[in-house]
Amino acid sequence: MRTTPYSKALAQICGLIGVPTSRLSTELADSINVLFNANVRQIWGAGNWPDLSIWGEARFAGNVLTYPNDLAQSSYWTATNASITANSIPNPADNRTTASKLLETAATGEHKASQTVTGFPSTQYQVSVYARPNGRDYIRLAVNDGTTTFSTFFNVQAGTIGTQANVTSANIQQCPNGFFLCTITFTTGTACTSLDYSVGISTDGSTVSYAGDVTKGVSLWGNLIVQQTNVS
Repeated sequence: MRTTPYSKALAQICGLIGVPTSRLSTELADSINVLFNANVRQIWGAGNWPDLSIWGEARFAGNVLTYPNDLAQSSYWTATNASITANSIPNPADNRTTASKLLETAATGEHKASQTVTGFPSTQYQVSVYARPNGRDYIRLAVNDGTTTFSTFFNVQAGTIGTQANVTSANIQQCPNGFFLCTITFTTGTACTSLDYSVGISTDGSTVSYAGDVTKGVSLWGNLIVQQTNVS
């Protein structure tokens, strides 16, 4: 979903009421969050811009991932040193409880969820996910085209971008319900035939392989891969 960013709406509302965002009380911030959610739900219901897939999930036009919100679908998603709980908390789009919880296992290694889809050579893609801390503040969003890994670390507590590798651009955007929308763009190599998408947990914005803590992880929703060039 690409509506007016929550951060922009928040700034506009604060301007109207004469209170800087830095001085918002918890109660007032909660009220603004409820107002934003209510308006987004109204738009969601009135429009036809999300598609309802055959799997019963809301998905966005052009997304090539299957079950983009329910990472517990093990026929499509592979959990590596991680446990996944579907329908864990309210999502950032319409406030329904459809976001997945990704927690580490105690094993040493990467802690992530991944899915492989068909890819095309010399093609630009946009990849994104809505992420929220659940004991860990950092995620690594990555795609491998068979030759190159395109990746970026994001701090989904502070809303900042960390180390990037081989991407054209990276962006993070504040959203409702404590989520941040993390986005990267990149162009595949000339030999690409598939894309291995993964979203993993990091302890510090650089470390991806470590002994996990079963109480820590992140919440995820709206995993997305969209082809941006060489498409009608």
